[in-house]
Amino acid sequence: MADRQVTHTRKDVDGDIVVLCNPLSSWILRAKDGALEDIEHGVHTYYVESNGSRVYVQAVDWLVGKRLETTTDPTSASNLRNLPDG
Repeated sequence: MADRQVTHTRKDVDGDIVVLCNPLSSWILRAKDGALEDIEHGVHTYYVESNGSRVYVQAVDWLVGKRLETTTDPTSASNLRNLPDG
C-alpha cells in the first residue's frame, strides 16, 4: 500500500471529481473508479497536503453512487474541488 499525494484533479461539467492527479509522481493519473477501488480495498490511500498535514480522500456514498471527497478539514485548501485542473 502506498500513500499517494493528490495535487490536481479533473472534474466533470457538474464539478464532480473524475480523476485524481499528481504530475510529479510515478502514478500521475488515477480515474475515479480506480481510486474508489483503491480506497475501499485498502490498496492505496490518497491525500491532499494542507498546512503541513495530510487530509485524506475518502469514498462517500452519494445519491447516484459514490464520490471522492476529502475528510473534514477547517480550510478549503484541502478540498479536492479547489485543486487546480491536471
